[in-house]
Amino acid sequence: MAWPLRLEVGGVVVNWATLNVLTVLEPADGPPVLVLHANDGVEAHLAVPAGYSVSGHLATPVDGELILEEVDTAGGVITIQNDDGASLRLLVLDASQALKAWTPTVDGARQLVLSDAAIIEENGVLSAIASEPADAAVYHPSRGYSHQRIPHEGGEAEISIVQTAAASEPPVPVG
Repeated sequence: MAWPLRLEVGGVVVNWATLNVLTVLEPADGPPVLVLHANDGVEAHLAVPAGYSVSGHLATPVDGELILEEVDTAGGVITIQNDDGASLRLLVLDASQALKAWTPTVDGARQLVLSDAAIIEENGVLSAIASEPADAAVYHPSRGYSHQRIPHEGGEAEISIVQTAAASEPPVPVG
């Protein structure tokens, strides 16, 4: 687990969270999307400064913060806005979704793809490293998930081994 403390994204601060940071999506048509994921057995909570506004989830004021308890991991988006008008959207995945998450960059923009197959970018399109096309859920910040069939790379992978240095004995440990 690596939980954020005082994480700033797009001018908006998340004071703390019991969630791991997965990635940040920066769409051309709206505020950034901070993608977080829950940990098995740990309740998903986070806090932002008290002056912020929150939509998409109940926020309770506590000691100068707004606390969001039991954050939904079902794909709902939470929007946070600071007192200067900067916005940040939060998307929280559950632990099993995080294990299927891929973040390839296509045309300079990071994507979020959930799939059992390894998903990469190749020649400007998504491709699966698999023996057959892969089912995937591709997240679009403006409209949510779309289910797609991602083509696979066919053929045999060519592997070559190149020796870059001569072998030597490992150093003697000193201690």
